[in-house]
Amino acid sequence: MSGRRLRAATLGLGILASLSAAVPSLPASAGEAGDHAGHAVALQPAQMEADWGVELISVRLSAAGTMIDLRVRVTDAERATRYLDRALQPRLIDAASNRVLTVPSAGKVGSLRQTGRHLRNGQVLSDLFANPGRMVKAGGSVSFTLGGLRLDGLRVEG
Repeated sequence: MSGRRLRAATLGLGILASLSAAVPSLPASAGEAGDHAGHAVALQPAQMEADWGVELISVRLSAAGTMIDLRVRVTDAERATRYLDRALQPRLIDAASNRVLTVPSAGKVGSLRQTGRHLRNGQVLSDLFANPGRMVKAGGSVSFTLGGLRLDGLRVEG
């Protein structure tokens, strides 16, 4: 890797780490109130694909463990527009501590949640969640909530 690329990658990790540290985790009851996730019905990944038009690909640690990268693939572009609704705030809930992890947003960078208007089948979407203090470890279990969607028991890959 060239020196310029290495410096850019190091700077990027530093920015992500500072964003992650600046975003506190919330108790599940406080974090869920904003997007009515308390009314969410737990679904299986296959139901998520049928109802929301996206399939879960992975939940992985990223940025040296300071972020969690959740990726989904669009299977039905028309139904998947709900997934990108900016009014809905995605959350991860750590099963071990019941703490809520959110998608950070910084002034110059904006939200670390992928958005778009022109979805196509097969497109991969990514949400980056802050993992303050590296609370969630590889092998840990989280729940994903977004509006009325809730997926429980998702294993975090290393």
